[in-house]
Amino acid sequence: MIGSISHNSVSLTQRRAQAGFTLIELVMVIVILGILAASAAPRFMSFQADARAASLKALMGTVKSANSMVYGKAMILGTSVDYTEVGSGTKWNAECTKKTKNCVEIDGVSVYFKLAYLDRNSVVFALDADIEGRKTVQITNEDGKTLVIPDRCGNGKRPNVADGGCGTANKHSINYMCSSYQSSEVCQDHDFCQCRHQEGSGDKRKDSQFFIPRGMPYKDGNCYFKYTTAEVVTGRVPVYKIETKGC
Repeated sequence: MIGSISHNSVSLTQRRAQAGFTLIELVMVIVILGILAASAAPRFMSFQADARAASLKALMGTVKSANSMVYGKAMILGTSVDYTEVGSGTKWNAECTKKTKNCVEIDGVSVYFKLAYLDRNSVVFALDADIEGRKTVQITNEDGKTLVIPDRCGNGKRPNVADGGCGTANKHSINYMCSSYQSSEVCQDHDFCQCRHQEGSGDKRKDSQFFIPRGMPYKDGNCYFKYTTAEVVTGRVPVYKIETKGC
């Protein structure tokens, strides 16, 4: 009798163990997980936005520091603080010579000045980050020196006057316009992407470079670092702007 009761008890326990969760229990677990996910999602999105905003601020700080050093080097070289984006003939803004004194070397790349500050197409070379479109091209300047300069057009050639400086800039290159992207296109495969933006024309033109974090759109977005080249219209100094409300 005692053995029979023990046998039945073990069988009942085994059957309960094999039965698993009931449907009600599973539904309750799913509901709880859904509530936890819904409450955690906004916090996660906030972390992403904060991280993007912090990265943009870091980029701006780096460019400001680099510009201070570039300006100092320009003064040592005897570069005029007047308009220094110069060249000659078909080699418009593509030469770095003793005569023009219009560039300075950063990590092996000869980058250009404008009013003794970094031109917007050279800013990317002052940043230590994974940035789309940072490519170079090798030239021999008028002094007979081999130099590595920014590949602004993305075609492996120096810009020149004959084709308007760049002619057609390849997609994702330094000179590719933000407005040329589709609204649905976002930065991907790199920590940051970049594109060019222009406002106004002639003496009132503002030429800028946008730096966009991964996952953000190339245009019509509100998450970027914008560097505007020093121009007469900007008071002859570069302009720095960060927008984070869309991050």
